Amino acid sequence: MRIGQALMLIGLVIAAVHAVMHMGGNPSGWTDLTVGYPTAAVVAFAGAILAGRAEPKA
Repeated sequence: MRIGQALMLIGLVIAAVHAVMHMGGNPSGWTDLTVGYPTAAVVAFAGAILAGRAEPKA
């Protein structure tokens, strides 16, 4: 499903943004919790589940 693939891509973008924030300095605690690697993993994992679902055949 396309929405699952989109969610996996969004998870990757969240992780990349978070990595860049760590390179540029130390992100605040709130940013680290809300836009951190755990959020990226949850979004990407949800996307993987949706992308792997079998579509009904007519």
